[in-house]
Amino acid sequence: MSEELRENKMGTMPVRRLVLSMSLPMMISMLVQALYNVVDSYFVAKLSENALTAVGMVFPFQNLMIAVGVGTGVGVNAFLSRSLGEKNYDAANRAAENGVFLAVLSTLVFTVAGLTLAHPFIAVQTDIPDIVSSGTAYMRICGGLSFGLFLEIMFERLLQATGRTFYTMLTQGTGAIINIIMDPVLIFGLGPFPRMEVAGAAAATVLGQIVAAVLAVLFNLTCNHDIHPTLRGFRPNGPVIRNIYSVGAPSIILNSIGSVMTFGMNQILFAFSSTAVAVFNVYFKLQSFVFMPVFGLNSGTMPIMSYNYGARNRKRVEEALRCGCLYAVGIMSVGTVLFQIFAEQFLLLFDASDFMLEIGVPALRIISWCFPVAAVSIMFSTLFQAIGNGKLSLFVSACRQLAVILPVLSVMGVQPVALPTVVLSTHTGGLGTPARLDGCAYGEQALEHYHALGVEFDCIYTGYLGGEDQVALAEKAFTLWPAAKKIVDPVMGDNGKAYSTVTPALIDRIRALCGAADLILPNYTEAQILLQRQPQTELLTDEAAQALADELTALAPGAVVTGLPLGKYIGCAGSGKDRFLIKKLHISRSFPGTGDLYGAVLIGSLLQGNALSAAADNAAEFVALSIQSTPAAQDTRYGVWFEPLLPRLCPASSAE
Repeated sequence: MSEELRENKMGTMPVRRLVLSMSLPMMISMLVQALYNVVDSYFVAKLSENALTAVGMVFPFQNLMIAVGVGTGVGVNAFLSRSLGEKNYDAANRAAENGVFLAVLSTLVFTVAGLTLAHPFIAVQTDIPDIVSSGTAYMRICGGLSFGLFLEIMFERLLQATGRTFYTMLTQGTGAIINIIMDPVLIFGLGPFPRMEVAGAAAATVLGQIVAAVLAVLFNLTCNHDIHPTLRGFRPNGPVIRNIYSVGAPSIILNSIGSVMTFGMNQILFAFSSTAVAVFNVYFKLQSFVFMPVFGLNSGTMPIMSYNYGARNRKRVEEALRCGCLYAVGIMSVGTVLFQIFAEQFLLLFDASDFMLEIGVPALRIISWCFPVAAVSIMFSTLFQAIGNGKLSLFVSACRQLAVILPVLSVMGVQPVALPTVVLSTHTGGLGTPARLDGCAYGEQALEHYHALGVEFDCIYTGYLGGEDQVALAEKAFTLWPAAKKIVDPVMGDNGKAYSTVTPALIDRIRALCGAADLILPNYTEAQILLQRQPQTELLTDEAAQALADELTALAPGAVVTGLPLGKYIGCAGSGKDRFLIKKLHISRSFPGTGDLYGAVLIGSLLQGNALSAAADNAAEFVALSIQSTPAAQDTRYGVWFEPLLPRLCPASSAE
């Protein structure tokens, strides 16, 4: 195996230089693409305002095609780059093969849709015959010949995923130049070519896409040596496709929302005038000059993040994110300034009427203020796509745990949903009496909303519940999702003392909640409170520790008791079908929040398919390592430094 194959530049080159070297070609190509989008509209506007409106009517359909193509490509890009970072070359090849298959499948769907639905799609938006006729012709050509678009996007993503963004710049740039040249030729019928008007703009677009697709295929065959896909004997691989769409589907949905929004806005704006529709669609063309370079930055940084995430190099992932955010905000800020100063001049490029200027100038200026904020949003979306987001699978109660539980579970491939029952300004471990905000009213409404949407959860995990009303909220969640695994951490005390907020009535309610749970996670003090004993801190024998856990089966089918003092060891004991006792060497320092950390890792391990004893051992080991890794000078009140160890929890990607 060659040296290049053993270690890609994405794992070795300085991150700032790497981000620039990979992103600049993409940013240039994206700018060229933005240029041809504007050129399209520029020449069409020379025909008439109705012609410009007709092209705008087709934009939601075009955007949907792009959303599906790019979203699928994003999923392939992330999976492929991550596989290369893990040195799993078979998985990388399977990702490429299935990506091409999905591109062909998308082509078939949109070809049929473009040819059969064009007229009703335009007619539902307007009854102006000229716009309906022109829009129908434009959509039939773009949809019927969509194979160029989907194959271009997919094969360009294969180049991006392996760091060969220069070739992507060549493919996109060539396609854009062909489009720009052929636009006036086909629209106005220059030379031997017939005058096609709006249909000519569509023909120029698909011609550019087809040429770009051919080039992208050739570059992959001749220059992309990191992957070796073969379509001989290919069969669709369900697990690989699911892995692709676990990242790609959210991207498709997010971008498709733009199509729905644009379609709806066209409907609304037509109630005012066709000019308003023209302004809206001119804005989309103009803002692409600002957004396209950031999307190029997105395309350049995503494989860097994915590769280093797969290689378990958190530092390089974070540095790539920081560089991406800095550059993106800079680009977007320049865009805001330009829109504020030159809004009128931009509109005049499209032969804007006085009325179009009247409504368009303030619209462009107002919208442009959101550009810098959008930049940060895009780069964080890039990060989420790069690391691969799991499905909605967990409901977390107690806001005090968010700083621990959410990042731990996210890293373990579980997507948590937080429902704060109570918000505390700090935890209670030595930082004084925290400010407290009850979240019951919000929680009640949120639960009803989730249920009405038909959202399902794999697990419901409750933490700190500071009052009976909050316990009632957890009980309602258990009732609404009876099939979810129910886990209760009965947070009531520690070190032999109950918390000041714990009353006899609250203890009774939490005992009842434990009775409805599948698994409870009390510490030594809380186990004694649940068993209606005076909390003690004396050392335990192995037998006594196991017996304590066994006693809790009277309350819940399963229990794991943590923080058990076993001489020179600290232990946890599990009851139920999978009885166990796990011991780790006692570390003299004590940190608040380690119970939350333990619970998060245990639950993540359970949801990954591990047995309870294995999950408990994983959690105990991670907590012990986190304590050991925390500097001796660290103020214990601020908790352990678990963040550097999070890569240990990342699930390995699999192509199986």
